[in-house]
Amino acid sequence: MNTQKSVVLKVGGSLLYDSELNLNVDLLNKVKEWYQQAIEINDTVVIVVGGGKLSRSVNEKVSKYLQTDYDRHGVAMELTQTNALVLIGFIGAEEVYSRAKLGDANELL
Repeated sequence: MNTQKSVVLKVGGSLLYDSELNLNVDLLNKVKEWYQQAIEINDTVVIVVGGGKLSRSVNEKVSKYLQTDYDRHGVAMELTQTNALVLIGFIGAEEVYSRAKLGDANELL
């Protein structure tokens, strides 16, 4: 019987940066080390990244200029995707598949 092993790690977007939005390199190094170990022993490794402070900060500054909640949500989702791309780039994993929409990610899983 072939059983697949999967693991999911949730990284809060606010953990990626310090109070001045500088990258939290210590945390990123730990996630990278974890990923490198996890990919060796699991068939599927999923890392979910939140929007965190970056998303909240930018959204707070631009929301008064945006017309709809849909627009504000779109900005928040793009900034969350930015966090995911920062993490992907830091890890340096070429086989990573990133989804911009939550529904697409759920479908993939």
